[in-house]
Amino acid sequence: VLLDHGVPGERMVITGSPRHDKMNPINDIEKVQIRSQLGIPEGAVFVLFASVYGHEGTKVFENSKFPNVISEMKDATFQAANLVDGICLVVKPHPLEDVNKTKRMAGKGRNIRFADQNADIREMIKACDVFVAVTGSTTVTDALIANKLTIIPVFPGWAWSKQFEKSGAVLVPRSAEEITHYLR
Repeated sequence: VLLDHGVPGERMVITGSPRHDKMNPINDIEKVQIRSQLGIPEGAVFVLFASVYGHEGTKVFENSKFPNVISEMKDATFQAANLVDGICLVVKPHPLEDVNKTKRMAGKGRNIRFADQNADIREMIKACDVFVAVTGSTTVTDALIANKLTIIPVFPGWAWSKQFEKSGAVLVPRSAEEITHYLR
């Protein structure tokens, strides 16, 4: 387009995507450091869950069941994490999320840890084995670029992840049982 508008090619530099340029693979030492900082037991499968909040009380969700569906998908993910041996689910809360509410929802899960909600999730994505998100956020694109097995629950009534659901690039559980199945 720029060439068609008369900008000389030698004046252009293709820089890539600043957000995704950071998604270079990490070495084993960095991976071990990140896993250790997060308290992941040695030998456990590192499942990273990008948690979100439900926007309760906002215009977008007025007369909507979306906040309830988000809660159902989060609760199902927490339950599944505690049913599957050999995994460690690290919850990375959204920066605007009520972390205490999410921790109450997760309960005293033996396989669940919480990361700092202000940490950069991209470093965790590079170190994880499996990535789970309930929305089609930028983190899903990060995980796909990092070549991570990606799971996006799409429970009945949830319409915000259609582009990923249709892509075939992610696993799409539609129930708590299917989340458990995929984590196993």
